[in-house]
Amino acid sequence: MMSADTLASYGSLARFKDVQRLKPVGDYTVVGAGGDMSDFQYLEKTLEAAMYVSTLLLSLPSLPLAPWEKNRGIEWKDGYQASM
Repeated sequence: MMSADTLASYGSLARFKDVQRLKPVGDYTVVGAGGDMSDFQYLEKTLEAAMYVSTLLLSLPSLPLAPWEKNRGIEWKDGYQASM
């Protein structure tokens, strides 16, 4: 369980009183923030970009294994790389 206040501050200006400071990231993670709101907004944008890129990479079709990957015992299962 996580909780956070809803007062947002920018520098010394504490003005906005109904701001969400918890952000779900993926299915099992929540990020919370305290302090300056601009830092949290930067973190939100960075995490959204990382989630977008990882979604794109996981949606790519899997490629056939190169001979040296077969010899090292690396397989692709359901689009994920798994070491044996």
